[in-house]
Amino acid sequence: MWYYVRFKSSFSATCYVVNPSVQSGQTVGTNATFAMQFDEPIDPGSVNPGGVNTDVFVYDYDLGTHVTTTISFSADLTTVFLKPAANLTASDEFEMCSYYMTDLSGNPQQNFCVSFYTGTGTQTTGPVVQQVSPPSGSTSVPINAPVAILFSEAIDADSLAGVTLKQGSTVVPTTTSLYDGDKGVQLLPLVPLAPSTTYTINVTGVLDITGNAQSAFSAVSFTTGTGTDLVQPTFVSSNITQGETNVPVNTTVQVVFSEAMDPAYFDPNNSFELYDAATSAVVPATITFSANYTTATLQPKSNLTGGGVEYVMYIGSNSYLYDLGGNYFPGTYIYFYTH
Repeated sequence: MWYYVRFKSSFSATCYVVNPSVQSGQTVGTNATFAMQFDEPIDPGSVNPGGVNTDVFVYDYDLGTHVTTTISFSADLTTVFLKPAANLTASDEFEMCSYYMTDLSGNPQQNFCVSFYTGTGTQTTGPVVQQVSPPSGSTSVPINAPVAILFSEAIDADSLAGVTLKQGSTVVPTTTSLYDGDKGVQLLPLVPLAPSTTYTINVTGVLDITGNAQSAFSAVSFTTGTGTDLVQPTFVSSNITQGETNVPVNTTVQVVFSEAMDPAYFDPNNSFELYDAATSAVVPATITFSANYTTATLQPKSNLTGGGVEYVMYIGSNSYLYDLGGNYFPGTYIYFYTH
C-alpha cells in the first residue's frame, strides 16, 4: 500500500499543518486563541490576500458567520495564530481552516480544516510543563547541551522572562527561542557550560496564548560532565519490525536510540507520532522514557483499530528530535498492520 512519508525536505512540493492547537471534536473555552503549525515557514503575504477573512479563519457554524480575528506569526514563520476579537459564542460548533497559503518558495499548502465546539464559559487553566531537558538530576550532561522545556499548549512569546538557566544565583546568558508550534522553549547558552558544574532550570510566569498563567513548577537541576557531545544519534531498534503484520491492537511502540535523547522534543502530535493511514489521523498517545533516556515508548490512549489496518510510526520525520547535546536525529519511520 502506498502512503505519504512525511520527511522534512527542501524539495517538498507542498506544505501542510502538522500541529493545530485544537483537535477534531474538542471542546474549548469561549476565550480560546488558536494556532496552526506548518512543517516549514509560511509566507505571511499569502494570508487572506485583499483583506478578506475567508482563507485563514475561524467560522461559527451556528451563527453562520466568520469570527473576526487578528492573525499573526511565530518568529520562525512556521506557526500562524488566530486571536478572536471577542469571546466566542458559548455552546456553538466552529471550524478553523487554512486555505491557499504558500511557503517562502511559493509552494501551496495542503488545505486544512478542523471542527470543534465551545463550552459554556472561559478556559482558565494555563500551560503545564510536560518535559524538561536536561532532565532533573541528570549527571555528565554535555557542556554544549541546550535547555528545552515543552509545555502542554502554545505559549505567549512575551512571557518568558522567568524562564532562566542559573549557576548558583547567577543567570546564564542564553538565546531564547520557541519551537514545536510555540509549545516549546529553548535556552541556548552563549558559551559552553562549565565542566562538572550544577545548573538550575527555572520556569515561572509563563502564559498561554489566551493569557492564562502556567501551573506551578519546581526548579530542576542537572550537573555537567567534562566534554561536548557532537555525535549524531541513530536508530538502534524497535519492538515492531518494518512491515510487521498481526500486531496486537493494544500494542505500544518502543524505540531505542544510540544515546540519551532530549525528552522535551518528543511530541506525540508531530515529532514522535503514530499515524492511522486509513483515517489520516494522528493517534492520541502518551510518551514515556527509560531512566537513561535512550528508549522512548509511545502508548496509545485507546486500542488501535483491528483487521489489518495500516499504521505508520513517524520518528523525528515531521519535526526533529535531538539528543542531550543538541544533535538532531535523522528522521525515520516504521509501518505495520494490526491483527
